[in-house]
Amino acid sequence: MKKRYINLITENNEIAFNIFLGHLAMQAAIMESQGYNRADRRRYLVKACVSLHNNNLNEGLLDSLGSAAAWLSNKGFLQHFQEMLASKIAGPLADLLGIPKEGILYKIFVNVIENMDFTTVTAVISGNGCEPLANKIAGAIQESIVETIFQEMNLGQSGFGAMVRESIQHAFVEGGPVAKFIATEICKFNFEDILAGAKENFIGKAPNAPAAA
Repeated sequence: MKKRYINLITENNEIAFNIFLGHLAMQAAIMESQGYNRADRRRYLVKACVSLHNNNLNEGLLDSLGSAAAWLSNKGFLQHFQEMLASKIAGPLADLLGIPKEGILYKIFVNVIENMDFTTVTAVISGNGCEPLANKIAGAIQESIVETIFQEMNLGQSGFGAMVRESIQHAFVEGGPVAKFIATEICKFNFEDILAGAKENFIGKAPNAPAAA
């Protein structure tokens, strides 16, 4: 599996991101109390994140997101958001999949989450990212398993080795049994569960929620 460069998360980064999550949590809670359904709330969450990523916050979003927006509304938002999102959702997603938090498989899993492209990030938040993310996870796990088996057993690229490689790839292929299982479990994930914890730690008075996108 190819190694990817990940910037270190500083304490200030984490504090700012938690403030941002707190604001999002309060907005989602207010919207729920006003009768907005889950789909409406998720559209708002995605709109806020996309606007930050594009450095295009309108006055309504600036008011609703508060001072956290000033830190996040820059070109580094996407990178920081991916890292912070990974730290928030990797554990719950791993639990859904039954992946122990110790060992190589968990490290592979977290690496995939940390390196999600922005489309996949917003898909996970919206609740529509089950299959794309599942395929990426399955592909990364397959690559690691193949590399490990071939290195440990010194298998060649032809004959028996080729048969083993083909069998593993078939199990992990897009739409295959492993990817389908991962997608089914990931679909159970609700990003608002993460926000619920953030809301408990958030201090301050939330403004009125803007209309859903």
